[in-house]
Amino acid sequence: MIGLEQLIKANSNFLLKSVANEDGLSKSPKHQIAIVTCMDTRLVELLESALGIKRGEAVVIKTAGTSTDGNFGAILRSLVIAIYALDVEEIVVVGHEDCGVTQISPSMLKQKMQKRGIDKKQILEFEEEAIAWLDKVHDSEEEVKKLVDTLRTTTIIPRNVPIHGLMIHPDTGEVSLLTDG
Repeated sequence: MIGLEQLIKANSNFLLKSVANEDGLSKSPKHQIAIVTCMDTRLVELLESALGIKRGEAVVIKTAGTSTDGNFGAILRSLVIAIYALDVEEIVVVGHEDCGVTQISPSMLKQKMQKRGIDKKQILEFEEEAIAWLDKVHDSEEEVKKLVDTLRTTTIIPRNVPIHGLMIHPDTGEVSLLTDG
């Protein structure tokens, strides 16, 4: 198990081997693109490699699933910053097959929270805001399409910003196009 100590040690080793920002990367993405994707660990490094994205080339927004429910506010806030502060001109929503969010039930999540010592009252408050959306997320492809459609109709995103939908296989990295913005 990697804990904080191992992460700090890995960072020391990293710094010995490389110079992190010697090339003067900008905060704004080189390709003026934002990618909204899932936080699934199988996508770490795979997604960027499969899409040919390198450090400094895209804004990557990760969330639990790619859904309009539950986390849409955080996605939209991040995209607003990406568009208006970082000059993003294109958005790509990338879902993936075998998404864990589609397999989690609210009751299972609540039971696990209780097992970890979270007070039932706190779980109830959290449930109203966040857990209930799990009941609505069942198909990753449909969630990507819904998020793309919702973003396209959001009045705060300029109409000239194309919004695309893709699916990626978490084992092979194969990408398929769902919607072309």
